[in-house]
Amino acid sequence: MKILVFLLFVSVANFSQDTARLKFLAETGDMNAQFELGYQYLFLDNPDYELARIYFLQAAEQGHLVAQHNLGYSYIMENNSAINQERAFYWYNRAANNNYNRSMTTLGHLYREGIGTEKNVNKSIFWFNRAIEEGDSSAYLRLAQTYLEPQYNMVNPAKALPNLLLAEKFGFEKATFDLGMFYFQQEGFIDENKALEYLSRVNSKKYPEVNYYLAQLYIEGIGGKKYPEKALMLINEWAQSGEPFSLYMLGKYYLQGTGTQIDQKKAFLYFSESAKRGNLYAAAELGILYALGEGTEKNLKKAAHWIDIAFDVDDPQLLKLVRSTWNDLQLWKYQ
Repeated sequence: MKILVFLLFVSVANFSQDTARLKFLAETGDMNAQFELGYQYLFLDNPDYELARIYFLQAAEQGHLVAQHNLGYSYIMENNSAINQERAFYWYNRAANNNYNRSMTTLGHLYREGIGTEKNVNKSIFWFNRAIEEGDSSAYLRLAQTYLEPQYNMVNPAKALPNLLLAEKFGFEKATFDLGMFYFQQEGFIDENKALEYLSRVNSKKYPEVNYYLAQLYIEGIGGKKYPEKALMLINEWAQSGEPFSLYMLGKYYLQGTGTQIDQKKAFLYFSESAKRGNLYAAAELGILYALGEGTEKNLKKAAHWIDIAFDVDDPQLLKLVRSTWNDLQLWKYQ
């Protein structure tokens, strides 16, 4: 089960005291020294979870809220077993009920995903709101996602939007991306100009898929005007990463002449690279090019190989073309 990044500890800047002095202070009951020792053992290159928890527990029992939070974190990071999830839930719950806002956000996530406890989206929303009241701005984004993603059965775009806007205001780039997507595709809220505004501000190195959505906006048109050359530039930039779907899209642009002249040889090249990396759309297109001898020499054996792979493609129109090519050319004979 996927554990989101926001389960992370609250970092501590520096440890100027040596371990021996910290141990001495910890033995006297100094909860800050106990916490710092726990932190040191937890965030070694090879963490010592058992020792970390010994010291975190000492501090936690004295009311150190970050130690309670990090105890939960240590159980999640050690392994994702059911018993560790339950132990993590216990400590996040304890810290949250002691008004530690980061634990409130994490507790909301645990309730939402059913990690260490029964899934309860209403309690999730309650804790995200509590975290917001206590000053954890990251909870705005978690709350917005709860109202947007259908698996939580709480879809309410009108409630999601103000939380996304606040999360973006607090500097969360994921919120900027989500706002762009909100205006790109959310029924009743679609606004091409706002989608362009937010998606253009997203770092494409961190969110490379943003280039695809920006390209779609330029293809579909902004203010009634289309910009296919800009779309091609964005897809080409994305394809430099080697991501299979980006290579497929670049091949499609060359095959259709989007933002450039039709170039079947380049289309063949990019479909080949994409198909070799597992993209079924590219496998279908590659098989068809081999079957027709477009962009490459006609080769029915290779066509049969790639089209056979492409039978699992989830695009109905492309699948129809795959099947007709397979049957019309009797490609099964070439396997």
